[in-house]
Amino acid sequence: MSFFSKLSGLKKVKRILPVSSRSFHGYEGEFRETLQQVSGQLSARDAQINDLRREIGDMRSRLDQLQEKHEYEEDRQMMLFWAAYQKPGEALEETKLRFFRSLPEASGNDRLFQKAELKLFTEFIDVCAEHGITYWSIAGTLLGAYRHHGMIPWDDDIDVLIPRDDLQRLRAAVRDDPRYRITELWDWNVVCRQIRFRLADADNPVFVDLFPMDWSGGDYRSAYEANQLIRRQFVRECREKFAGTGWERSPYMPVGQPLADEVDAMYDQAYKASAGISHILPDRSGATGIIYGIENLDERRPSGPYPIGDWLPVQGMGFEGLTIAVNPGWRNYLSAMYGDYLSIPQDIHSHNHVDKREIYSDKTVRVLTRYISESEG
Repeated sequence: MSFFSKLSGLKKVKRILPVSSRSFHGYEGEFRETLQQVSGQLSARDAQINDLRREIGDMRSRLDQLQEKHEYEEDRQMMLFWAAYQKPGEALEETKLRFFRSLPEASGNDRLFQKAELKLFTEFIDVCAEHGITYWSIAGTLLGAYRHHGMIPWDDDIDVLIPRDDLQRLRAAVRDDPRYRITELWDWNVVCRQIRFRLADADNPVFVDLFPMDWSGGDYRSAYEANQLIRRQFVRECREKFAGTGWERSPYMPVGQPLADEVDAMYDQAYKASAGISHILPDRSGATGIIYGIENLDERRPSGPYPIGDWLPVQGMGFEGLTIAVNPGWRNYLSAMYGDYLSIPQDIHSHNHVDKREIYSDKTVRVLTRYISESEG
């Protein structure tokens, strides 16, 4: 504030102050009375605020009670449902599996897209077998394999965990195979590097999601925790540095762009930090566990840590006529990720990874139909 502004302010104050000490003492009683009134009003407001706080606390308590009652009623109804659905002598798990496996598969264009995904998954498995590449089916793909013997009716993608050294081999194999490509982009929405195995035909939207993992030679629990901390720090730094940039405005940024190169540089630093703390190894020799790559998106429920015995040796599981690779500790993984993975899920109508407008377009339907007919013919 300038000198002249201060001077003008002092003149205004002078106009409202008494002209002498005698006048001031005349105002003193009035000031005290006003202060007492203000103090009384503030005390009344404090009392009102305290009353509101108590009411809010009571409301929260009632909401908690209602939530507990709702969960109890929901559990009770599900228990009664399963009891009524269960056959004599049938184990409860068998009852639940019978229920899920009796659900109708997806229909129409949703099933068309699933069939195209399954065909690409078959080709992905063949490429892995040809080049000695390890992978594991995870998330909804693994859950679907066990619970439904195939794709979950409301699912629309294939999820695969792949060791980083095997991902490099897959990249090399795809470079030499004109039928396929691997697309990579940075996703601002969840700050992850989206890596997908796809067909060379850019008009065909089907894909297999690839989630890199690393071999760890240290304590798998501490390696997992350290990696989680580095992942969170990496996300925070990306949010801070690139807020308001082209990446935020256009959230799917292919690698190779200048801005993507900056993200890659930040990721490389974070990965080096993780490699030292988490004892990352170049291959499985001497591995005591695996860790989820820091470029992957965060899971809704963390499914780690991952002891090596839960992931090797790889096992097979049926999946709509295919035999897909799964980890031997798949029950531990599903329990950590989903809790009760045989409960009826709440995301049946909201579990989508692809734009329905793209799936339902006439052009895409023609492309998918032609792709599927190539193997059926």
